[in-house]
Amino acid sequence: MPGADRAAGEGKPKLGYFRIKGELLKLRQAVAASTIRSVLLQGYPTLEYVIVDGASTDESRSIIERYAGWLSYWVSEPDRGQSHAINKGLARCGGEVFNWLNSDDQLMPGALAEVATLRVATQAAMLVGRGVIVDAQSGRIRHDWAGRPPRHPLDFTRSNRVVVAQPSAFLDARLVRQVGGLREDLQCVLDWELYLRLTVLLRERLTTATTPALLSYALYHPRSKTSSHQADLQPDARPATARAGAAPSRGLRAGGCHPAHGGGRVDCQSPLAVPGQPVGSAA
Repeated sequence: MPGADRAAGEGKPKLGYFRIKGELLKLRQAVAASTIRSVLLQGYPTLEYVIVDGASTDESRSIIERYAGWLSYWVSEPDRGQSHAINKGLARCGGEVFNWLNSDDQLMPGALAEVATLRVATQAAMLVGRGVIVDAQSGRIRHDWAGRPPRHPLDFTRSNRVVVAQPSAFLDARLVRQVGGLREDLQCVLDWELYLRLTVLLRERLTTATTPALLSYALYHPRSKTSSHQADLQPDARPATARAGAAPSRGLRAGGCHPAHGGGRVDCQSPLAVPGQPVGSAA
């Protein structure tokens, strides 16, 4: 949610969402439009929505083009990976609160309004709600997390002290830029490392607030990072935590402290209304 122009939104903070994408499975192609619609149909008056696509060779580009009239910006070009694409999206967002979605994430109805209400009431730098992961085949909920944001760097060394479903975690965009955005050398713990770095570098300035509301859900399938990259988590986490001066919890797993699971595409949302386009009317 980058930017601070609240006049058009009747006092609501500007929210930013950005989406990146690489090669999508047919499953992801099927849900890509649903992901985009889950953001646009929030009806949030100052939504800034950016999509960064990694030069996909499937139908993703045509899906994005279908919604281009409601987007603040979109591009389809090669990138250096998920973190690079997220950083590209962050550079395009001008709102004050920022988050990203992967191609198999969706926002729940009313999620952005809930985040905005929490932001106005608390002015917190990290806003965290409930998030679930749903099995794409059975529809069963595999994980259900009530947000528990970090309060101290040592929280990251203790199992279950930090519980953050990334699609349900909204950050002060100014502070994310201040600490350098996401590390582009990480593949699996890029969100978890960002939260750790914010906690280490900002300390008391990283104020947090939570809501019990369900803000998002993510699909679990054989090619998602949550299921296919378990073996990469600890190797990815060690250099990340060493640089931040902490040690990874033995309980670290995809979807635990760090449900970063998407693949190629990420959405960057920053509440900013697109001129001439009623956000709530996206088809």
